[in-house]
Amino acid sequence: MSDDDLLQKNIQRTAAAHALKQVRAMAEAEEVQHAKDSKAARWIVAVGIVVALISVALLIRSLGGV
Repeated sequence: MSDDDLLQKNIQRTAAAHALKQVRAMAEAEEVQHAKDSKAARWIVAVGIVVALISVALLIRSLGGV
């Protein structure tokens, strides 16, 4: 193998390693975003349940219940 072939292989290996690092960073960023979205969704559901319970309690009270 000539020096040019070795150099070309090193360049390709370095470029591939860099591309893999970029893909890994993008995947990790996406994973973090999914975790944030999931946490926000849980809060929205929790608040919705509380609002629904309060609404039911107020409706029962206004209808002369408890």
